[in-house]
Amino acid sequence: MNLRAAPHSKLGILSYELVFGRSMPLGIPGNPETSSEENTDRVAYYKWLSTELHRLHGELKKAKEDLRLTEKQTYDRINKVQQPKWKVGDEVLIRQDSVKPGSAKVLTRQRFEGPYIIEEIVKGRPDVGSTYMLRNKETGKPIHNLVSNDMLKAYNVDRRQFNERLPRIQTSEDKEDIFSGVAEETPEEAKPVEILSEHKIGPNAKKQYLVRFTDKRNYLCDWVNKALMDHFKAKRTKDASAQ
Repeated sequence: MNLRAAPHSKLGILSYELVFGRSMPLGIPGNPETSSEENTDRVAYYKWLSTELHRLHGELKKAKEDLRLTEKQTYDRINKVQQPKWKVGDEVLIRQDSVKPGSAKVLTRQRFEGPYIIEEIVKGRPDVGSTYMLRNKETGKPIHNLVSNDMLKAYNVDRRQFNERLPRIQTSEDKEDIFSGVAEETPEEAKPVEILSEHKIGPNAKKQYLVRFTDKRNYLCDWVNKALMDHFKAKRTKDASAQ
């Protein structure tokens, strides 16, 4: 009885009033008693009750919509929700929360899989968020189920920004350079210049090449690029013809 007589904490409407169209009689001393003669005309009572219930249900629907909008705004403000900005052609990863039965990795498993390409953005009603139709980038197979925004993560193959955010180990020499204002120049990577000779030890051994680099040192390499090999063959042919 206490629950039916108390209004809803957020909607402010009695549950008893939504069913009977009037406030619940509590029998408090001093309140006027309802006469049984007032409800003798059943047709008039039905019309009054249907009109009153229609009004109350309309107010209830409006109050619930206002409450839902207020709660959504509060949730978005607390969790800093942003509108999705995905577009067709973006590469994304899909979050995987489930663990395969019998899997040896649980805590260290990969949280995302992909990459996938967004093929279509599906949005039916304006008050409902968008869903996305995806296709595997490597195999080309589409995903049969639509994927919501909270399951997606942007896929970026460019590692330059990631490497720039990584912390660099700072040594005592780096600190001295910072304080002195002089930055140490990083040495350039040595590059191959020419093949000096070709070596092969044993019938089944792999060929090795003695290559001169830009740092004026010679190194044994088991692979050289096509440009160096063509230069070495042309030089060897020229030396053979000269002899």
